[in-house]
Amino acid sequence: KTPAERKVTDLTARARKAGLLSHPYTLRADELPRCVTSVDELVKALFDEAKVDGLFTDFPDLIKR
Repeated sequence: KTPAERKVTDLTARARKAGLLSHPYTLRADELPRCVTSVDELVKALFDEAKVDGLFTDFPDLIKR
């Protein structure tokens, strides 16, 4: 399975500029987006690329940040 192209927008930056925090809802290890191949890759993309402030998940044992 080849991951789909990942596109990161400026939504988080715009939210932060408006005084808001971003917390995506909800990360599910059993339903990953097509642009990633693992939970670790998704977490890295969310925090390092999209610059989210936190996230909600049904799998807290898999999230280490």
